[in-house]
Amino acid sequence: MDRLCEAFMASSRTIKTLTALLAAMTVGVFTLMLMETEPYQPPVSLAALGAGTAPAAVISDTEAPIHANRWRNIVVRATGAESADVIEQCHFVLTSDDSGRTVLASTALWRAQQTGRQAHHLGEQFNTASVGVCLVGDFSTDPPTAEQFNELMTLVKCLQKNFHIGHDRVYLLGDIDPLSRSPGDAFPARAFEQHLIR
Repeated sequence: MDRLCEAFMASSRTIKTLTALLAAMTVGVFTLMLMETEPYQPPVSLAALGAGTAPAAVISDTEAPIHANRWRNIVVRATGAESADVIEQCHFVLTSDDSGRTVLASTALWRAQQTGRQAHHLGEQFNTASVGVCLVGDFSTDPPTAEQFNELMTLVKCLQKNFHIGHDRVYLLGDIDPLSRSPGDAFPARAFEQHLIR
């Protein structure tokens, strides 16, 4: 009889323990569900930071439909000393990876097809129709490397072709904003203009 009582009590304790564990797990799951937030969207596409992503692939990688007739201008600028803020105002960024190789990435603005903030004084209407391209670096005394310049030209020409943007609608920020010298005095503006699609 004693053994039967002991077995019953052990069984009862096991059931109570399992019930308490199940209840705790259920409460934990519901608590986590209530705490769930939207995943963080980095300003720069991490997928595009992979090895040698082609401009056409980066341009077409969006979460919203691309309305090709919307994009009528291209504005090129450099970060100078304000990298994070400037990058988040543009649609594309050319940066360097750990090995020093130039890498192209899109920002959250491009992926959502939202307006950039690359030319403040020209207002919302100009920005709404303009693709912002940002080179990471300060080109006030030193020009971009040949690789940076070539990657920039490849991207700009790809944008020109995809959205039928004439060379007269491709701007360096300093040319349209009297308060800016971006992308910098050492940036090869003449060579940039000569390489645009006519």
